[in-house]
Amino acid sequence: MNRIVVFMAMLLIALQLDAQISYGGKPRIETEPTLSQTQVPIVQLEKIDNQKYIAEDMLIDGKDHPYRLAVMQDVAISNKKHGVTDILPNGDRVWRLHIVTEDAEHTFPIFSKFDIPEGAELFVYTPDRDLVLGSFNIENTNEDGGFYTQALPGDEFIVEYYEPSSVAGQGTLEISQVAHGYKPFAGFENNKRDKILDNSSGSCQINIACSEGSNWSTVKRSVLLMYMTYGGYGYMCTGALINNTRNDKTNYFLTAYHCIEQFSSLTSVRFTFYFNAQTTYCSSTSGNSGQSLTGATKVAGNSKSSYNGSDFLLLKLNSTIPTSYKPFYAGWNRNTSSSAVSVGSCIHHPGGDWKKISIPSSVSAISTSGWTNFWYVKWRVGTNNKGCVEGGSSGSPLFNASQQIIGQLQGGSSDCSYIYNSSKMYDMYGRLDKSWTGGNSSNSRLSDWLAPSSSGTTSIPGLNYDGTVDIESAQPMDRTINVYPNPSKGVLNIEVPELGVATYIVYDMMGRQVLQARTVLSTQVHKINLSGLSNGAYRLEIDVNDHRYVKPILINK
Repeated sequence: MNRIVVFMAMLLIALQLDAQISYGGKPRIETEPTLSQTQVPIVQLEKIDNQKYIAEDMLIDGKDHPYRLAVMQDVAISNKKHGVTDILPNGDRVWRLHIVTEDAEHTFPIFSKFDIPEGAELFVYTPDRDLVLGSFNIENTNEDGGFYTQALPGDEFIVEYYEPSSVAGQGTLEISQVAHGYKPFAGFENNKRDKILDNSSGSCQINIACSEGSNWSTVKRSVLLMYMTYGGYGYMCTGALINNTRNDKTNYFLTAYHCIEQFSSLTSVRFTFYFNAQTTYCSSTSGNSGQSLTGATKVAGNSKSSYNGSDFLLLKLNSTIPTSYKPFYAGWNRNTSSSAVSVGSCIHHPGGDWKKISIPSSVSAISTSGWTNFWYVKWRVGTNNKGCVEGGSSGSPLFNASQQIIGQLQGGSSDCSYIYNSSKMYDMYGRLDKSWTGGNSSNSRLSDWLAPSSSGTTSIPGLNYDGTVDIESAQPMDRTINVYPNPSKGVLNIEVPELGVATYIVYDMMGRQVLQARTVLSTQVHKINLSGLSNGAYRLEIDVNDHRYVKPILINK
């Protein structure tokens, strides 16, 4: 995972603007061998009953509120009272503490006091150092004197604080809260125990890396997972970076107003945005969650219940997005013609899972009272199903066939368990054309922000991070290969124009994975044996060197 992670502090309603940039480097445990001889004290937090909170969520789960996935545990941990300090031969000091919140799927600390001198550095990492956050220094201190990080997987982490001898003993760190994620998110989970949830989203959801997402490989980079902490809990929604008529890469982020509606004080909400949180391959369960920023400002919003409400929220991220994240600012369309409202896709993070894509069967206007500001989206059913949306998908963009945003998810009844029930497979999306004028004030409509000097504009294309369209990544990811004999009795010759370690996966016609194995492609014509499969049609997928090759096959013994 990327070990150089950029953070931004919180700015909401004209408060607090502090860049929280990770400055790289290695923790001293990796550069000072003597540190490994010291036993690091463990702070074991009070055990949290994951099932209790999951049961509570089952009573309120839906898409018209933010998806709750963590409990914030109040603590009083200080480097002055806890942990262990090693003094190096040159007088430098290294303080460390190991924090455990048993059975958490993910966790992270919130520092109420981050008062460190010039030259001091902080790292936060998992015990196996598979994910290392930092270094952080005096420049990362928020205006309120605090600091917080992105999430780490599992139920434990180590805080390491380094002070040069010239400032030894001057720093003060106080941790006031530790997140206990009782649900997985973005691929982060506790691998040490049996899972309460095998998957954080439904079985019908489709990874964006699959063939359904091939033609969406540029615009998908606009979709972000938004993690929020407020009071005693952690929540998440989905949203998207959205372009404006100036094409100036202003970091506007469109999501749903109901994601923050229950928070009485926005100045107390901590936002973290995760970029490119997606699996590496179609069928894989691992990927990258290491790109994040923190902090956002509310720009405009309009709740469903307000005048002409379409449940939209426009935020502005507090800092410049690193080019290494390759952000894309999605285009939009506020026309209502059939071509503008053509069926495209929804890209989202259901249940806080890796990025998914869902393909509707139809998009239409609603005439029902109270819902005229929303699009009515029907999902494909039965064997034709191509996903739907769930809790956590709230605020996710609805794209038309031209890959422009036309709305954001408000709510509905769809769920993977209903894919054979056409009366349940629908959802409502706030209409961008209705959000354009909203409540007829600058803080309740989109026009002032998305078209600041040309409010008559009805649609614009998306904008890449470098000011261009990313042609290469916009090309389909899947590549065809020659397979013979086809039909076959199960033993196939495959011609792959690459060599190396490959994973091959076989799906049946229902889209279910029936076989996965690894092989070494040492010649361009390679033989694989699928004779253990029953007669029928299948889809063969081969992943090698970050490329994917697919081919329909037929087995007839």
